[in-house]
Amino acid sequence: MRSVRAARRKWGYVAAAVLLALGVAGGAAPAAAQSAATPEEYKIGFTTPLTGTNAPFGRAFAETARMATDDVNARGGVDGVKIRLIVEDTAADPKQGIAAFQKLVSVDRVPIVSSAWSTVIMATAPVADREKVLLINHGANAPSIRGAGKLLISFFPLADLDIKHLARYAVTKLGKKRGAIMFVNNDTGRLNAKVFQENFEAAGGKIVAVESHEADAIEFGAQAAKMRAAQPDIIHIPSLVQEAPRIVKQFREMGIKAQFTSYSVAESKEMLSVAGEASDGLLYTSLAPPADQPGPKAFIDRYKATYQKDPVATAYLMYVWDLHNTILPEAIRYAKKQGWGYSGEAIRRAILTQKTYDTKASGKTVFEDDGTVNKVVYLKRVNVKEKKFEYAATLE
Repeated sequence: MRSVRAARRKWGYVAAAVLLALGVAGGAAPAAAQSAATPEEYKIGFTTPLTGTNAPFGRAFAETARMATDDVNARGGVDGVKIRLIVEDTAADPKQGIAAFQKLVSVDRVPIVSSAWSTVIMATAPVADREKVLLINHGANAPSIRGAGKLLISFFPLADLDIKHLARYAVTKLGKKRGAIMFVNNDTGRLNAKVFQENFEAAGGKIVAVESHEADAIEFGAQAAKMRAAQPDIIHIPSLVQEAPRIVKQFREMGIKAQFTSYSVAESKEMLSVAGEASDGLLYTSLAPPADQPGPKAFIDRYKATYQKDPVATAYLMYVWDLHNTILPEAIRYAKKQGWGYSGEAIRRAILTQKTYDTKASGKTVFEDDGTVNKVVYLKRVNVKEKKFEYAATLE
């Protein structure tokens, strides 16, 4: 809990510094419009990395949100009122994330912002509370996100759901006893690693090595040498999309034969193209149903038809789709019916009052009272020979 509190203090300080730099220090009236009247359009903000190393994934997130919004508007919007999506760049950087959020709130006057990347969510949450804007996490999984803001809802499941199941499965079903962890040194990696270690050891295993790396690192030889010396039979890699494939490749080149595990970040073209044969058999958690099921298949087919390319980080995109195509339109409609108006507080209340949503791509969604979700956890496997990510098990 100490690390969670420290993370919240850290991002609170970052938010305060950025807001001072922007000239919007505390005490100002909330920028987001809060009206009981039906607006001419429902504005929704969307922040994502459009520049930097995470841009390929951030752009796919934005494409999916636009596709979902277009689909809602083609159906007539919400009771005849169209939704307008406004996208801003975070570069996956907390300070830029705050600036993007503040622009959406102060200039565009949106009452809702959909975002991802754990460090960005943690930094933005205090600002959302101050501005009375609903911040919805559609793709970050650091457990510290839980309770980070009163107006924060996490539609994407946090790591203490899927990684807990993964760690226990590794011991009880795979028979692994000597674990190791190689994590990225940020909130996502540190807290994911903590959950894995606690649950791996609680299930009867032992963590024999823990190494870390900085974001955007490309050389992992020193960590690989220490891992090889520790002789683990399984290595968990809570890293990032760009770094994880390089870690896998370089560890195999150093002669490490341990089973690799990770989380949804492993489902990327980079894992197949960069890690190649080294990634074959890697197991990772997925919080969306297998791609051949009707809901996921319909989304994937729609994305391919719209953009003439395969989706990247598909499980994440399914959450973006379901949020903007189902949950938000239904919550807006419900709030209007109840006479609550269109504000961050009203939509949060609507989401948590309705609780259950028939989200087709990511599977049924049930919101908890604390603003997090309960979802089924799937285990998937990298199959290099067939160049696909295949279903392995359902984790209970």
